This record gives sequence, structure tokens and C-alpha cells, in this order.
Amino acid sequence: MSQPKPYPLRMSDEMRASLQESADRAGRSLNAEIVHRLQQSIDASFTGELNGGPRMIASVEITDPGIDKDDPRYNAATIAKQIKEIRAMVEVLSNEMKNNKNG
Repeated sequence: MSQPKPYPLRMSDEMRASLQESADRAGRSLNAEIVHRLQQSIDASFTGELNGGPRMIASVEITDPGIDKDDPRYNAATIAKQIKEIRAMVEVLSNEMKNNKNG
């Protein structure tokens, strides 16, 4: 694989700060975060899905700088709690299906 070539990129201070914050949370460098998001965008054009919905729409909603950070739909703790609840429900359903198959 060839060495990636540098590419100058201009963006607003707000966008850079938002990307840096996301990169920090994900344990990536700013460059790695940008590359990761670009790859997601490219993948979206082929798969068209992210968590059961259009990938690009989800990406735009999540990264839109006009989002109200206090809106619980975009609050990381609220989302994590909802995911935990969904996983618990899936586990219960999975166990029920296994029990019905074996019983």
C-alpha cells in the first residue's frame, strides 16, 4: 500500500473544534477522524445504511453544528442508556428463541 499523500484542507474553527472533540472521544488524531468520516461517507454511497437508516442523513444530523447540545436525542449518556436497554431486550429475546428451539 502506498504512503498517503498530504492534502491541505480549509474548514471553520467551529468545525475543526467539533472534529477535534469527536477525535478525542474516539481516541483518534484529528487527521484520523477526518479520514474515518470521509471513509464512512464513501461507504454510505455503497451501503446506504447506518443502524437501519440512511447513513448520510444520520451523519449530517450528528455533525450538524446547529444541533442543540442539550437535546436528549444527541446526548451521549442518553444514547448509551438506550443502547444498553436495547441490548438487554435483544438478549432476552435471543434467550427466549433459544429456549423455544430447544424445548
